[in-house]
Amino acid sequence: MKEIFLRLIPFTFFCLVAFAPSGTRFIWRTGFIDGHAVEPGTISLFAMQLVALAFAVLVFFTRKIEEWEPFWRRTEVMAALTLTSFAGLSAVLARDSTAALSSWLSLALGVAVFLAILMYRPETHETLALFAGSGIFQSGFGIWQFLAQEVAASKWLGIATHTASQAGAFVIETSSGRWLRAYGLLPHPNVYGLIVALGLLAAVGLAGHRAARLSFERSVTPPGLTPWQRWRFWARTSPLRFYVLLPPLAVGLVFSFSRSAFVALLTGAIWLAFAAYGSSAALAVRRVAVPCAATVAATLLIFGLIYAEPLRIRTVAEGRLEEQSIADRFMQVSDAAGLFFEQPLWGVGPGQMPLRVRADLDTSRQWWRYDYAHNLPLLIAAETGIIGLGAWLVVVGLGLQAAFRRLRYRIRYRAMPGGGRVPNLTGTTAFAAGFIALLVSGMLDHFLWTSWVGQLIFWVVLGMLFVAAEKGSDIGSVEPA
Repeated sequence: MKEIFLRLIPFTFFCLVAFAPSGTRFIWRTGFIDGHAVEPGTISLFAMQLVALAFAVLVFFTRKIEEWEPFWRRTEVMAALTLTSFAGLSAVLARDSTAALSSWLSLALGVAVFLAILMYRPETHETLALFAGSGIFQSGFGIWQFLAQEVAASKWLGIATHTASQAGAFVIETSSGRWLRAYGLLPHPNVYGLIVALGLLAAVGLAGHRAARLSFERSVTPPGLTPWQRWRFWARTSPLRFYVLLPPLAVGLVFSFSRSAFVALLTGAIWLAFAAYGSSAALAVRRVAVPCAATVAATLLIFGLIYAEPLRIRTVAEGRLEEQSIADRFMQVSDAAGLFFEQPLWGVGPGQMPLRVRADLDTSRQWWRYDYAHNLPLLIAAETGIIGLGAWLVVVGLGLQAAFRRLRYRIRYRAMPGGGRVPNLTGTTAFAAGFIALLVSGMLDHFLWTSWVGQLIFWVVLGMLFVAAEKGSDIGSVEPA
C-alpha cells in the first residue's frame, strides 16, 4: 500500500500546481451584502482543495516516524502552524464562524501543502515547468477572452460570464469605449495577471537551468559528430525552447491590465538581474538574461503601442473608474485599521472584513464598495489580530532570509564526468524571484489571503523556495562565503 501511495504523490503534486487556478467548486451558501451576492460570507469547497488534502495526507502517511521530531522543530514550521492556529481561533470567535472557518480552510490546506512540500522536496526545475505551463495555459484563455471581449461561462470550470457592457465587470473606460480585461480561468484579472507573471519568471528560470545543463553536456559530448548530430544535440539542449514561451506570456500579461502584476513582475526581474550580475548565485541566469529581457521588452513594446490608450489610463490611473478604485483603496486602509483596533488580539475572523465593515463601521456605501484591504499586513492584522500578523511576518521573514542567504554563497566547482564543472542555483533564484513578486503583489492586493488559489500559490512558492535553498545547486555544489 505504501508503494502505491509513493507513486501517487508526484501525480497529485503535478495536478495541484498545474491546475491550481481551477475555480471548480461546490457552493453550500452564498454570501450577501444588502441583498447582493458577494464572495465574503460564501461557504464552498474547491475541487483543488481535495487534491491539496490528498497530497498532504499521502506525504504525511509515507514519512518515517523518526523524521517527524526534527521536522516540528523547524522555525518556519512552527511559525506556519502558529499562524494557522490563531487564524482558526479567530474564525471560531467570529460572528459568522461557519463562513470564517470556510475561509480558514484555505489557509489550513495551504499550510498543509507547505509542510508536505518541505517533507517531499519536489524537483525544482520540474516545478518551475509546472508554473510556466500553467501560465501559458491561463495566458491562452486570457488572450482569447480579450480579443473576443467576452468571458464565456462554464459551470465545470467555475467561470462566470463577463462582457464589456456588463455592470460589475472589470473594464477600462477609454474614449473609444469599454475594454474588458482578461480573466483567464480566474475570478479577477489581477489574479490572472499574477499567475502569468509567475509563469514568466519560471520560464526565465527554466532557460537558465537549461543553459547550465548545456554547458555541462557540451563538455562531455564526444568529438566527431556529424553536422546533423550536432544540430540535433543543439536542438535538444538549447534554452531556445523556453524563449518561445515568453511572448505569449507577455501578451497575456498585457491583456490583464493589472498594475499589481506588472509591478510584481518588474520586482521579480530586478531580483533575477541582481542575483545574476551581483553575485555568483545565478551564473546560468546571466547567460539567458539579455535574450529573455529583449524578448519580453519587444513584446511589451509592440502590444503597448497597439493598445496605448487603455494601458496609459491604467498606468496613470486616469478616468472615472481608476480614480474611484484608488479612492476605495485608501478607504479600505482606514477600514482595516478601524477593525484592528476593535479586535486587536484575535481579529474579526478570516474572510470577514467586508461584512464587519458593513455591520460596524459604515452602512451608507453602495454594496460593491465593501471590500478587503488591498494590503496583506493590514488585512491579516484586521482578520487574525496582532499574533496572527506576527506569525505571518515571521514566515515571510524566513522566506526572505532563505532568498538573501543564497546571494552570499560562492560557487565551489565539483568535477563532473568528463571534466565538466557547472554550478547552477537557478532553482533557488527563480523561486526567490517568484516569492518576492508575490510579496510585492500582496502590498497592492488581497487575493493571496482571501482566495484559495492565492493561498495555494503563496505556500507552494514559499515551500519550493525553502526546498531549493536546502538542496543547493542543481548541478555542482556550493559552500558559504
